[in-house]
Amino acid sequence: AAQPARATVVSPEVHADLSVTFRLQAPSATKISVNGDFAGGRIEMAKDAGGIWTATTAPLAPDLYGYNFSMDGVTIIDPRNPNTRKLRPSAQSVVEVAGKEPQLFQVQNVPHGTTHLHWYESKVLGESRPLYVYTPPDYAKDPQAVYPVLYLLHGAGEEVGGWVFNGPSSVIADNLIAQGKARPMIIVTPLGHTVRNFVAASEAERARSIGLFTRELLEGIVPFVEASYRAAPGSANRAVAVLSMGGAQALQAGLDHPDAFAWVGSFGAAIRGESVAQTYASFLADPKLANERLRLLWIGAGRDDGLFPANQALHDALIANGITHVFHESTGGHTWINWRGYFIEFLP
Repeated sequence: AAQPARATVVSPEVHADLSVTFRLQAPSATKISVNGDFAGGRIEMAKDAGGIWTATTAPLAPDLYGYNFSMDGVTIIDPRNPNTRKLRPSAQSVVEVAGKEPQLFQVQNVPHGTTHLHWYESKVLGESRPLYVYTPPDYAKDPQAVYPVLYLLHGAGEEVGGWVFNGPSSVIADNLIAQGKARPMIIVTPLGHTVRNFVAASEAERARSIGLFTRELLEGIVPFVEASYRAAPGSANRAVAVLSMGGAQALQAGLDHPDAFAWVGSFGAAIRGESVAQTYASFLADPKLANERLRLLWIGAGRDDGLFPANQALHDALIANGITHVFHESTGGHTWINWRGYFIEFLP
């Protein structure tokens, strides 16, 4: 006999008021919550008679929101949602809350650049390593044109394509260039890991990892890019940024080597406040040189981020030593919601 049709479970569902409903069919589960980038971070779900669990957020600001389900203590992605972001070592589901106006993270009807995937040989680390290179629209039209380069670094929980797919950095760059808010540039997103697990590593291992990556950036990645692309030479044409572990790497590479990078951005940097003075002692000791060589030092952190006190300590040390910089204090925590917003402000 034909079986009765079962209702299709829709998840996530974005409503007209920009609230989002999540659903999960799990009749045998006893407790489920949805945990995401939205305010509060966690919503307990309720089960109906058919075994479908449901939770709805308050109206959200337009953005890309990562989330997972916690089902009886086990974290899973949304089985009804094909949109995911790859993390190390797990993954997260993603819901797009678009809003009425086109958002910078959305593909729009503008000229588009090209993102290339390369493998190169690292002499510093003794292995083949991947990196993505974004070239702006019209890059191929003028073989004489040269471009500034942004070296955009991912966090400890990301893979090499973190910014490319989770930003999405190339889409945002396309839109800002089309609006005349950013000049055409090359954006390089390399693999930042030099230890298997940066989060679980000891302080000594983390310091060694950051130092190794700084060498790799200066001795391997920058030369590879400048030999392969029409990159404008000199520190005035190089920027380095960005989030968490990458923020710590960017700060060390940029502040220890102002002769290499004149533009430095740090978004929720994984630094320790009590060691700021020691870590950046040589940079803090010469404010005149720092102010002469750096075109921009931009630091962003959310007040709910566990790393905010350390970033605040760096901000205070820079003020105390008379070093010009931007400190962007925002709401929210250690999330892509903040990092994406910082990137949109920093890129121009």
